[in-house]
Amino acid sequence: MIYNLGDFVIYHKLQVNYQDYYGRIISILRVDNSQNICIKIECILEFKSLPSTLKSQRRRIAFNEGYLWMTDNTIIINPVNIVSKISIWLTDISKPDNYQHIINEIVYYVNGQWSTRPIDLRHRHPVEYITIQNPPSNLPVYKFFLDIYIDKFGPFRNAYHAIGGIYLQIGNMKQVLRQKLKNHFLFGFIPYAATSDEVLQPIIKDIQELEHGYELEIDN
Repeated sequence: MIYNLGDFVIYHKLQVNYQDYYGRIISILRVDNSQNICIKIECILEFKSLPSTLKSQRRRIAFNEGYLWMTDNTIIINPVNIVSKISIWLTDISKPDNYQHIINEIVYYVNGQWSTRPIDLRHRHPVEYITIQNPPSNLPVYKFFLDIYIDKFGPFRNAYHAIGGIYLQIGNMKQVLRQKLKNHFLFGFIPYAATSDEVLQPIIKDIQELEHGYELEIDN
């Protein structure tokens, strides 16, 4: 099953813990520049998980009628811990044809106490208000080149060992712009005990990745 940003899901916190929890997917994160991903979930509470100060009889009845409570708390989980999608109606938007639960309050902790606020005061996800348009097929393609250079200097007036600064410039800039100090971007330093190759290897690896293209997924 494919999961998208903004989807409501049922998940397990751990693979050995099979208790169901409710949440909403708010971001998908890549782990250590690898192909592995993890998912950031905005937690949603059942009545039993509410703080004791908020467990009123009114909310107990509401829970029996299908109500849940949104929070500002987040948790990061492995995608395999997601059990299924679930349909939840946030009452500040149009009522869907089919839904399993309803949310009209947000639970949050402020100034040392638990409180609630109406759902219409929530932070909306970009997927809810951004209209995506298909790009035209004749978009121009622009290429740029990176100018990376090393400039060694002594960090102190009487220092015996010099260190090197690695700088980057966008080579497409006009000469008058490349001469401006603000357009020389500091990439990092080469300590006196290290070689230039050692420090440049991660930079070269990133550039090689850029040469082969870098795909960005925006709102699916």
